[in-house]
Amino acid sequence: MGVDARNKSGHDAEGRAPATEGNAMSEGFDDFNMTMRKFLKQVGVTSQRAIEDAMRDAGAEKTAGRSFTARVVLTIDELDLEHTVEGRIDGRGE
Repeated sequence: MGVDARNKSGHDAEGRAPATEGNAMSEGFDDFNMTMRKFLKQVGVTSQRAIEDAMRDAGAEKTAGRSFTARVVLTIDELDLEHTVEGRIDGRGE
């Protein structure tokens, strides 16, 4: 992009600042945040569907009035990360 496409503050038509080391770091952090949020959204949506399907398949007679322990284990092998989240989910009635 040529200089003529930038405004007086040096930002381009989309409002982006000129490339600098700080901006590159910021863009890298933005990419990290975007991919992490996308992953977590996928985990949440697909997990909710799986739980709803399992509750429906089990039927109200097995789930109504009961509480179930749910556990999610997140691993990132390359970072030697293993993180466990545990909670309770109440069964659904009819």
